[in-house]
Parts: sequence; C-alpha cells; structure tokens
Amino acid sequence: MLVTARTIDIEIDKSQVYKYLGYDAGSDPPPRIQSLIDEYIEHSDEFIFPCTTYDILDVDLVIGNRSFIEGSIIFDSRVVSQLLKECQQVAIFIATIGKEFEGIACGLSEDGLLLQSAVLDAIGSNAVEKVAPLSPHRPFYFFCETLRDGIQSPSVVDPEIEDKIRLVELADDLGIHHIDIGLPGAGPRAVEDCMVLAKHVANQSSAAY
Repeated sequence: MLVTARTIDIEIDKSQVYKYLGYDAGSDPPPRIQSLIDEYIEHSDEFIFPCTTYDILDVDLVIGNRSFIEGSIIFDSRVVSQLLKECQQVAIFIATIGKEFEGIACGLSEDGLLLQSAVLDAIGSNAVEKVAPLSPHRPFYFFCETLRDGIQSPSVVDPEIEDKIRLVELADDLGIHHIDIGLPGAGPRAVEDCMVLAKHVANQSSAAY
C-alpha cells in the first residue's frame, strides 16, 4: 500500500549551510563562498525535489540482528530486530530530496570542482534535515485480542473475571485504543464474563466524564 509521494516546499537555512562548511556562528565564509552559496540556494528548486512518502510492508523474517522485509529490504540492527520480531507489518517512512542532486554533486567532484561540490553537499544536508520531520503522519490504532483469541489456545487457562478486569485496565493504561473483551459463543461463562467486562468499561467511561 504505497502512499503517493507528497511534494513539499522547504527553505534552506543559510546559517546551517555555513555550519556544515565549518563556519561557526559569527564567522562568515569569504565573499566568494557566500556568493556561491547564495547562487545555489537561489536555484535549488532546479536540482532539489523534496518529497515524502510511506509504505506498509510485511515483516517476512527476523533472524538475530537481521530483519527481512517485503520487497527485499533488509535491516541489520539489533534494536530494529528486537522491535520487529513480534510484528507482522512495519510502516517505512521515506524522505528524499530527489536523485538529481547526488548526480550533480558527484559530477562537480569528478571535475575537480571540490569547493562547489562541498557547498552543494552542505545545501543538500540542510535540505534533508528540513524534509525528514515532514514525513506524512498516519495514525496507528492498537486492537487488543488478548481476551478473545488470546485465551482460545489449548495451553491457556481461562483467567478469573478479576484478572480479566485487570487486563482491561492495563490495556487502557498502555493506551490501547480498542479491546475485544471476549468470545460469548464459547459458552455461558464467556457470556457472563463479557457482560461483567462491558459493564466495567461502561462504568469506567462514565466516571472519566
């Protein structure tokens, strides 16, 4: 489910470009470099095309520190693997300033125009920092099935109603948006527990207001 890329406008921060080039606050570059920076910033819309997008992809496999994602994407990170090992899907956010920029910067470097390449690279670094926080925000909702599918396993003992109430309260404390409170079709006790939990949730909701 690739979401259409969203083109955005950004404003290059000249002071940050100076900083990337090694000039601290109050220490401006020579006029020639300032002129070059001004020129590149003025024409930046000709080679910098910032946009953001995201995709929801399946987590195929997690082995050790490596996570294999749908589309031949591989993350080699212990932290990422720990986060993804219990996940079926992952949202990947992408921020880019376009492929044209890198080609131009590399071309300048290959032609021996190292100063121009360095200035362009500094402008590109600032552009990336401007784009990254603008990734599209998609709300995520958590749905807890612990009291329904979670207790249908033959190896799980059906909790007492007090424990179920505590699980509902813990889910609320964790910020779970929705919770399935049971499977009434499982029998008379399941029906009774569902009724008790529903009344508990209703009472808690009323008390909150």
